[in-house]
Amino acid sequence: MTILAQLRRTALFLPGTSERVTSAGLVSFTVWDTWFVSADQDGRVRLRLPPAEGDEVTGAELLAMHGVGPKAVRVLAETLAATGRRLGG
Repeated sequence: MTILAQLRRTALFLPGTSERVTSAGLVSFTVWDTWFVSADQDGRVRLRLPPAEGDEVTGAELLAMHGVGPKAVRVLAETLAATGRRLGG
């Protein structure tokens, strides 16, 4: 199953979720018009977390989520480090 297929299946399971596709191929999911996750054509996923919650998520918690693998956790950790932040724990 592709990243987008996994994301779509999980996101649309939530009540009130809508899927939108832009002309550039960006697929985003909203709940009652509030964006919470998107994926581009290259398979990059952007997840919206409140700042405090994002700082508290640990690598182990991310690995326990459906469809999140070690590479995704490493990439997220590197991205956060570039902005002076880190995974919680």
